[in-house]
Amino acid sequence: MNQLRHTSRPRTWLGLLVLFLFVASVIPLAAMGSPAVAPDQIPTVRLVTNPGSGDIGDTFTTQVFIDNIPADPGLQGYQVSINFDDTVLSVSTDDVSFGDIWPSGSAIPVLDLKEGNTLVFGETPVNATSYPSGSNLMVASVEWTGAGAGVSPLDLNGSILLNDALIGTEYDPIAEVDGSVTVNDPDPATDTPIPTNTPTEDPGAPTATNTHTPTHTPTPTPTHTTVPPTATDTPTTEPGGPLTFSVSPGSQTVDYGSTFTVDVRISGAEDLSAFQFTLSYDQTILTYKGVTLGSFLTSTGRSLSGPPLIDSSPGSLTYGASTLGDSPAGPNGSGVLATIEFQAKSVGSSALNLSAGTASDTTGASETPLYQNGSVTVRAVTPKIVAPVTTKTSGSTFTYEVSIQNAVDLSAFQFTLNYDDKKLRLLDVDLGDFLTSTGRAPSGPPLINSAPGEITYGAATLGDSPAGPNGSGVLAELTFLAMDPGVSPMTLSDPSTSNTEGFPQSPIVQNGSVTIIGPTMVIHAEDKVVGIGETFDVAVSISGAVDLSAYQFTMDYNTAIVEALDVNDASCLSSTGRTLGDEVKSMGPGTLTYGAFTVGPTPAGPFGSCTLAVVTMRSLTHGSSALVLSGLTVSDTDGVDRVPGADDGSVTVKRPQLRIVPPTSIATMGETVSVEVWIDWAVDLSAFQFDLNWDASKLSLVGDPALGPFLTSTGRTLSGPPLVDKGPGSLIYGASTLGDSPAGPSGTGHIATLEFMALMLGTSPLDLTNGVASDTDGVSRETEESDGTVIIREPTPTPTHTPTPTHTPSFADGWRFRGYTWHDPSVDVSTPVPWTPEPGVKLYLYGRMDWTPTPTPTLAPGETPPPTFTPGPPDPGMLIKETESDGSGFWNFFLAELVYDIYRVVAEIPDGLAFSQIWSEDGDILSDYSIEWEQPAKEVHENAFYYATPTDTPTPTPTSTPTDTPTPTPTDTPTATPTHTPTSTPTETPTPVLPIFLPLILG
Repeated sequence: MNQLRHTSRPRTWLGLLVLFLFVASVIPLAAMGSPAVAPDQIPTVRLVTNPGSGDIGDTFTTQVFIDNIPADPGLQGYQVSINFDDTVLSVSTDDVSFGDIWPSGSAIPVLDLKEGNTLVFGETPVNATSYPSGSNLMVASVEWTGAGAGVSPLDLNGSILLNDALIGTEYDPIAEVDGSVTVNDPDPATDTPIPTNTPTEDPGAPTATNTHTPTHTPTPTPTHTTVPPTATDTPTTEPGGPLTFSVSPGSQTVDYGSTFTVDVRISGAEDLSAFQFTLSYDQTILTYKGVTLGSFLTSTGRSLSGPPLIDSSPGSLTYGASTLGDSPAGPNGSGVLATIEFQAKSVGSSALNLSAGTASDTTGASETPLYQNGSVTVRAVTPKIVAPVTTKTSGSTFTYEVSIQNAVDLSAFQFTLNYDDKKLRLLDVDLGDFLTSTGRAPSGPPLINSAPGEITYGAATLGDSPAGPNGSGVLAELTFLAMDPGVSPMTLSDPSTSNTEGFPQSPIVQNGSVTIIGPTMVIHAEDKVVGIGETFDVAVSISGAVDLSAYQFTMDYNTAIVEALDVNDASCLSSTGRTLGDEVKSMGPGTLTYGAFTVGPTPAGPFGSCTLAVVTMRSLTHGSSALVLSGLTVSDTDGVDRVPGADDGSVTVKRPQLRIVPPTSIATMGETVSVEVWIDWAVDLSAFQFDLNWDASKLSLVGDPALGPFLTSTGRTLSGPPLVDKGPGSLIYGASTLGDSPAGPSGTGHIATLEFMALMLGTSPLDLTNGVASDTDGVSRETEESDGTVIIREPTPTPTHTPTPTHTPSFADGWRFRGYTWHDPSVDVSTPVPWTPEPGVKLYLYGRMDWTPTPTPTLAPGETPPPTFTPGPPDPGMLIKETESDGSGFWNFFLAELVYDIYRVVAEIPDGLAFSQIWSEDGDILSDYSIEWEQPAKEVHENAFYYATPTDTPTPTPTSTPTDTPTPTPTDTPTATPTHTPTSTPTETPTPVLPIFLPLILG
């Protein structure tokens, strides 16, 4: 880590960095002025547009720069007017964004669009303590949109630069550098202006075309030497068209500071043996880096006569090469003669003009070519140095990263960061990893110039190789201690960057902030739920503590619901080795005040989060009590008091609750069913009692209830046999234990088991009333009750199925079992007729691998099992799915694949509805209770089912052999009936049977 040097910092910090970099033998930052300055160094407004040409609908960004502003007095305001052609470009005042050249104050903007073709904007700072000076001040950015084809000038018209904002004194004279934008109709043609369909030796093969994509961030070469070949060109082999030298691509846009290439191509060549050309360019915009011979000249196997001719001077390159002998023949057609590398030196446009060209064949005959020139536009790349926005906790130590965006070949940087030294304490600063990420070596220790509330930091690297990093990364890591709560602006100023060529990159800044949140005292009992009479603890904790030495708080509560028994320190204050002093404790009805203190300046108090105190409370009755904090204070070892925020809590007290488990049971008529009674929110349970009522016509209690394990689970002894007082449809049951120790059980547990005989079909409630629970002190409390239900069904007869045609199932896309449910038994359906079903029947789909009964799963306390059906062997199997019929009485099960060998669908019919048989659409009886089938058809369904109720008329006898239209034929003479009844002739009085449900047609 770098050690901070706290010294006074002169305002001419840029000069310090220049001197620092000069001593370190790197590119002097004194050269980091504007790349384009006005004559005689007078104040100048200039426009830089990127790109300078494009299509209709494209956007064009013009950056407005101000140069040559003297340090005294600096720039104190400006106004700029730009005239443009509104038939070519469109713009609105929303398309203007201002730079940040007055970081220490705000500025009043001016924005106006006059007569649709004059854009006026400017700024005047207010409350500024310093004013910017120098060059490359980016004051605004304008985004235009191409509206029509043509060339629009961007003419600066009477710009104003103020050197005294109060009295309106202007710099005079000033210079203005205009610009322009060219808008074209969209054209799908490539950038290469060279014909591409030159005939080749194979007339059917197209001519290869080189596509040159501009590279915005190429890696610069270390020295100005010949560039190694970067691509292999595929030349054409037959001449075509006039002899032409061309620049490819014809135009391209590159980033300021980047390295890029252009090709010089030939077309229309015949037996080429030698060539030479001169390429001129704008040396203020571009720097020549190197040239390499293209592949075309030697593509037929000819050998060079010697090294190529290279004659380079600023703004001009002459290049040529020749081959030996008259055999083999020279190449024909088109290809690359040379590839030239440049670096973008400054923002602007440079023509690439060819001249003095010649091409010779193997006989020595020479020809002067035509020329197709090119151009390069260098656009401004604006790096941005960013200070982030973040939130930290008072007392915490954190790393604050200052980063850069849009860097190009970064070699050096410097910035100043201002902060609130009442909120933050700077502990250290270290170089980020971005500057050296490409392997460049630092030129020396970073520049650190620190004063309270301000630090200037910079670093530089050595040499022009390797290239510096591009893009985004961390420049510096600053370590701060968060002090008092509040907000500290993090303000960047005086930014400076350069690349390995010493070109400045004119960064802008993005300021940040650090929000510091103070300590917050928190009740750690939010929505806590306890039983009546329970003793429990409430922890009072702090988060965000800073060097904590003392605390105090008051807590209020509802005395009707809870009471406070005691409060004690939880050793947070002494956790760092500090010595505890006296405590403050005051307890009264509904309120308590508590505080603790430590002595001496050392060691430091705790930071962060810990538990301050523990309040012991007891619940009195059911209800809810808020726990409200007030009077909060904390202090550090320096005696500085702070007022933290508060986060209140609550306690909810529940009275005991009795409930039936499971809440719904399903029994078969003639069999027994077992239910349990459970208790919740018990506290020190010593005794209980409850009443239970049921429908005596449907259920009969079998024996006495059995005591559950919960009452004696803590080792308490029963005082005697449980209380049992039973009658038809009613029961009083209870049990008690002896003594006051051990304590009774608390929480949830099983207290009784009851067994009933199912007498007849229907539903019986199980109603709990008059519940009481007592603790070992003899305090009795009424309970809340949750009732239950028993549904009784008829045993399932062995169904007789009408044979059905054999069906070969398909397993292509799953299985669907669907149909209708039940009907009103009052409807006479002795002759099958369609009917309208009702919704709400519950249906259960079971599956099993064989007929072996499956074990009943063990349930956890309070768990409700799914409905079970025991119509007699075999068991229904594993419950797969359950559903209800819809508003039309329709039901539907869908299985993605068949897993079980045998399936069964069972219907749960509501009270008051019953039927005896299910009929298929063709009159066959399907079942009277449930359907079982093996390997069901892919889709088993019918649009309607016909049901019959028992009558004096004998049950129709279905045919033994299925037909296409089987129809039941009732007769006056009793006949054997393939139904579940044990006799062949039905009795005059029909026996109620459990309604069936899901008829399934197989086949």
